[in-house]
Amino acid sequence: MEKWCVLVAVAVVGCGGGGKVKTPQDVEKEYGPKLYPRLDALVAAGKVAKANDWSLGEPGTGPSDLVASSDPKTSNTLVVHAEDLEDLTSDAKPPLRFMELSEDALRIAKSWKGAKVGLQAADFSVFEDELQRVIGAKYVVVVVPGAYKAPDMGIGTTFTPGTAEATAVLVEIEGAKHLGGVRVTATNKPEVGATKVSGTGALEQRQRTVVADLTYQYSHAIAEGLRGRWKGAQAPQAWVTGTN
Repeated sequence: MEKWCVLVAVAVVGCGGGGKVKTPQDVEKEYGPKLYPRLDALVAAGKVAKANDWSLGEPGTGPSDLVASSDPKTSNTLVVHAEDLEDLTSDAKPPLRFMELSEDALRIAKSWKGAKVGLQAADFSVFEDELQRVIGAKYVVVVVPGAYKAPDMGIGTTFTPGTAEATAVLVEIEGAKHLGGVRVTATNKPEVGATKVSGTGALEQRQRTVVADLTYQYSHAIAEGLRGRWKGAQAPQAWVTGTN
């Protein structure tokens, strides 16, 4: 969904431009003094979110300046999986990831704490925008997972749609101040079960298709939930690719 010309299976030449190519150590030296305290503050915010995911508040109330964007100049809000705040040194494994790595500033930042998220680049300056988003964020929306049922293609034409539920909890990072939340539910589009594939691995392909659809619907529901819960909140349609 974003730039990412260098996020590939092997290291390649950077996107272009002159100047010194930055290593992970260069980036850590530049951003570490602000990044590491901010990550600790996000962990504290995550604990507050999980302790208060029952307290939602009234729709429309609360701060009206939420902007979740990939542009560090305009974004002031991070949206994260609660699981990713449980251990900064490892990559969490939620049932569904509603956000692609290229959109997930927290996971990228965690790589500087030792988490193996898959960053590979010749010039690590391409990740500076994500680190700046983490350092500069005012709010964090912690998505606390609820019930989950995986979609199942079954045998023949049988299709059981999947569902995913969560509570998106808003916390002001400074002081870990709880600001309410919204519950979201996503399910597969009924028509996705009619996907036509054939040949070797057809059933596996159909299963991947319905899982990808549920992932998109989940991501879309979270983004839509934020816009509906907090008046004036800005968020993308979804954080993963897909179609309505």
